[in-house]
Amino acid sequence: MDHSHERTKKWLAAGIAACLGVAACFTAGYYARFLAFDGRTRSLLWAIETAESRYYKEVDEDKLFEDLFSAFNLDPYSGYYPKVEYEEQMSADAGNRAGVGVSVTNVGGTAVLYSVYGNSPAEHAGLRTGMTIFGVGSSEEEIASGTPAELASRLQSSLAGEPLYVRCGFGEGKVYEVVPGSYRTSYCLYADADGAVRFDPATLQPFSVPFETLPLPEHTAYIRLTSFRGTAAEEMKACLTRMREGGNTDLILDLRSNGGGAMDIASKIAGLFAKDAQGKSPIVATARYRSGYERNFRAPENTYYDYFTQNSRIRVLADAGTASASECLIGSMISYGTVTEDDLYIVDGANGARTYGKGIMQSYYFDGQGNSLKLTVAEIFWPNGTSIHGKGIFAADEAHAVPYDGIPREHDAFLSEFFARITLA
Repeated sequence: MDHSHERTKKWLAAGIAACLGVAACFTAGYYARFLAFDGRTRSLLWAIETAESRYYKEVDEDKLFEDLFSAFNLDPYSGYYPKVEYEEQMSADAGNRAGVGVSVTNVGGTAVLYSVYGNSPAEHAGLRTGMTIFGVGSSEEEIASGTPAELASRLQSSLAGEPLYVRCGFGEGKVYEVVPGSYRTSYCLYADADGAVRFDPATLQPFSVPFETLPLPEHTAYIRLTSFRGTAAEEMKACLTRMREGGNTDLILDLRSNGGGAMDIASKIAGLFAKDAQGKSPIVATARYRSGYERNFRAPENTYYDYFTQNSRIRVLADAGTASASECLIGSMISYGTVTEDDLYIVDGANGARTYGKGIMQSYYFDGQGNSLKLTVAEIFWPNGTSIHGKGIFAADEAHAVPYDGIPREHDAFLSEFFARITLA
């Protein structure tokens, strides 16, 4: 008898039995877990598996799950983000961008620069908001006109490192060479009697930028803050330091079209403007959750008097795009006596003179694989207890309504009207 052959058969039988046992345990565990789900979840799993195995064509699983996860768009601010999309969003929130750095609008059939992003190749090349775009090409000889959509497409689909030649301007225009590429967005623009600067997000060193000359009152500076992302808090400090060193004590803070951003950045900036707040770390906003739990957002420092005096005047400019963290900042300034409603100047647009009215907060939750679920989790209240969610800040509340048609031009029509009003006041 071949004993080694018999031993081999026994080991093989034992191995098969072990595998069957593991399979049985796995199957039992799977079905136990399956049965632990409620009926709706079991039905959903069944529907997915049946579609994948029985549909007459191969199911595009990515598309199927994309459609399923779209159900988590419970409001305009909530949603499911696959890992790659989440990482891209975080990179964008840090200020990382690529391309030319402009957006284009159609004004009566003419392409006009609606915005030029801070520290972008377009801004460094000299382009300004309000310029008419007459043509775009890969060389001066190849500059060609087109519809606003065609010109916007050429600008936005350009390849990194390959120069674009843009004929644009406020009159006949001239040719600008723009080299698309990666850049880090600057969110603050500072202007005073000496001109306009931004601060490099990497070094916080100032550099001059093309901007219209403003008729600023004596001892007054202007800061435009476009988002609470990236290095916005550090840039704001740099702006206020330049303001103080230039001998300016009053400020015009422009929050038009600032749709918000991160609450930790908003808290840092609010600490620079909390005039009558007590303590080194004042509350600048409170989040109230469904459970009743409250979370206080505090400024890491209270440094108003490092930049301003007791008699400093701060005026705030806003519009229907002023939302979320921007409204929180205004609310903190009102709560701590930094500004009153009389210091607010709001664009009087199609829906009246009001800010957006977003007083809710979102948080991310993760599945362990890098995918995330962004959900609205709390309502935000100002330090004085006010919530503006769904309402906004109205000019009717003793603020100033300033008419503006929203069309970008060489001279900002809203700013022109604003300066005319404060000069006469």
